[in-house]
Amino acid sequence: MFRSVLRQFLRFVLYLLLVGSLQAQTSQTTNDSQETSIKLRADLVVIDAQVIDKRSREFIRGLKAQDFDLFEDEAGQRIEFLSQGELPLSIVLLVDVSPSVRPVIEKIREGALQSLTRLNPEDEVALMAFSGWTELIQDFTRDRQLILDKLGEALEKKGSGTRIHEAIARAARQMRYVTNPKGRRAIIVITDNQGSMDRYRDAISEEEVRQTVMESGATVCGIVVRSLLNVADAIIFQHPEIQERSKRTSVNPYAEQTGGEIGGAGKDEINARLGEMLDHLRSRYGLGYFSTNQNYNGKFRRIELKLSADARKRLGKGIVISTRQGYYAIDSESEALLAEDDPPEEKNPDNRTQPLTDPSPSSVSAAEPKGAAASPDKLAVPPDAELLVSEPPQPVSPPHPYSHLVMLDLHAINRKTGAVADNLVSEDFELYDNGSKKEIIHFSRGELPLSVVLLIDVGGKTPYVMSSLRRSIAQWLRLLGPDDEIALMGFGGSAALIQGFTKDRKLIAAGIRDFADTARQKGVGNGQDRTVAVFHAAEYMDKAANPISRRVIITITDDSPRSYTTAESGATARVLLDSRSVVYAMVTKGPRPSRKRQVITSAAEGALYGLGNPISIAIHIFTKMGSRALLDAILKDRAFGQMIQKTGGAAVKIDGEDATENLVFLLDQIKKRYVVGIIAPDAPTVTPSDAAAQDSFHTLKLKLTSEGLKRHGELTVTTSQGYYLRVAEPSEDSDVANDAGKPAPKNPR
Repeated sequence: MFRSVLRQFLRFVLYLLLVGSLQAQTSQTTNDSQETSIKLRADLVVIDAQVIDKRSREFIRGLKAQDFDLFEDEAGQRIEFLSQGELPLSIVLLVDVSPSVRPVIEKIREGALQSLTRLNPEDEVALMAFSGWTELIQDFTRDRQLILDKLGEALEKKGSGTRIHEAIARAARQMRYVTNPKGRRAIIVITDNQGSMDRYRDAISEEEVRQTVMESGATVCGIVVRSLLNVADAIIFQHPEIQERSKRTSVNPYAEQTGGEIGGAGKDEINARLGEMLDHLRSRYGLGYFSTNQNYNGKFRRIELKLSADARKRLGKGIVISTRQGYYAIDSESEALLAEDDPPEEKNPDNRTQPLTDPSPSSVSAAEPKGAAASPDKLAVPPDAELLVSEPPQPVSPPHPYSHLVMLDLHAINRKTGAVADNLVSEDFELYDNGSKKEIIHFSRGELPLSVVLLIDVGGKTPYVMSSLRRSIAQWLRLLGPDDEIALMGFGGSAALIQGFTKDRKLIAAGIRDFADTARQKGVGNGQDRTVAVFHAAEYMDKAANPISRRVIITITDDSPRSYTTAESGATARVLLDSRSVVYAMVTKGPRPSRKRQVITSAAEGALYGLGNPISIAIHIFTKMGSRALLDAILKDRAFGQMIQKTGGAAVKIDGEDATENLVFLLDQIKKRYVVGIIAPDAPTVTPSDAAAQDSFHTLKLKLTSEGLKRHGELTVTTSQGYYLRVAEPSEDSDVANDAGKPAPKNPR
């Protein structure tokens, strides 16, 4: 008895020491609890595990830390604490209300009414309903009666379709609002598991859902309501090719990735299954450790948990451990940037989700704290009083020091070594404007601020890339100077502004964090029209960017080919050159069938149409593969490539894991580019009768002088191909004939 009490006391002391050391490492602020939470998430890795004897299906209880071996990326880790059923639960109850589930809706309600009574007082529950849409019915609460009342409201909703992927992603994102930061998190999905048939047409990809779920730290569990559709699926979708093409979306892959469980239930068994699942969640072990890998780079770390040799010998074979496959190591600075200040959604009295507000700076206003008393200089005014409001003085913009110059970025690389030339001077270059040599008036490197538009594709594999950039956002934001500004735009078939130009790193992080949801709410639509997106980005750049900054559009997209665009490439090039924007691209591999799958598909079709004739099958394979290769070549997005070439930009290939490193590299190269300025030619002034007169395109050619070649060798110089010289319109009250001898105003752009 004494030993048992002593062990409990020592365990409690160890826990206090752990928390104390974390608090000592945390910077002292007015909100100590928030800072401690951030450090806990950054440094302390908490996982939960289910240990079952697969022969008896019984839970193994009473295990100690020394009964487990824990590995992170194959490196052994020391388990600092272990508990069973002690940590509070934060549960999102995600209920399917699609037509195929409606016959058992009342049974689901009865089961939940009885099962939720098993929760402990400190446990919290959020309620969501889904069909072809997903709706938050009730945010996290410990009020059981409120959940039960809201459950009746949720089950009365009707919809068509079953978007399981989107629902699980929304539930995972809801985990940002838990009030138990040290608790264990779970998503329980009650569904018939009959999700959308074509995974490739879902609004959200499986990879994006997987990223979101793994980042949330939640365990996904499913109660699958049995129906005739389940039986039909098991028969129809046995063939691997059919599974690859048309298998329904389901809860299963996310339960497997997070160490959750799936349980089947007849309509009269829902109560029992839900109760068992809550008991199972309560019986899971909670383990905590400090990773030996202190490089928090936002990348995925694989976890392996197994019984120690002594425990295996004692318990015998057949013990199964279920836990999540890993976690993302996010640094504390990125965590702080991405932390929620206020929930991004407002709810009306009946709790229906409202759209996000426009995140552009113009829509942001300072508000009085709720309940704040009126200050002496803000006294209440009687409603019948006459107010005399004077207009505040308008700030005077400083004169634009480069308005009379044609400014262009250039990048110079040594052809032999591939190294960036970092010691160039203006005397190393000759610049020709329509064949005429021009004097270089301005020459600098890294001095002017940046205006960057991150133009992000919302489809394909790009969300996977964005997940990587989000998890390590502090790493690439460090490349920006205090005067640099960023805007966020999303695109699909159309484009939308997500966040206007800002220097506020917190606003940028919030835009990245909620990017996918905001872009979809703004209706960017399906498709992938990059040229239209670049056109809108250049237009916004010309209107909103700092006038003296260097303008950069970084397009994050995948390599899925496009067959058409609604934009005219000439008009897009014009607005790009007018806005002085340089286009860059970060391109990841888009979703497309593997070569192996293409061969198998072609062989299957050849066997079907060729009646098993081997020669016919072979001809069909080669014909089909050849036509697909030709189609891929035809569908390449040449218009987008021309935009990069005309503006002197570049494209880099990336994948999800190295996206941050590539963006850091790209921003570093952009900041190191040279800026060259020449005096613009006089813009010709035309009379009203010359209405058909058009702006003229001026071709720019930059090359090294002979002295520059001697000093630096052969360099590859990348820069803009030219600019448009606008015609100058005379004022209405001027006499063009009398002013013919006067110099025309300079208006190069």
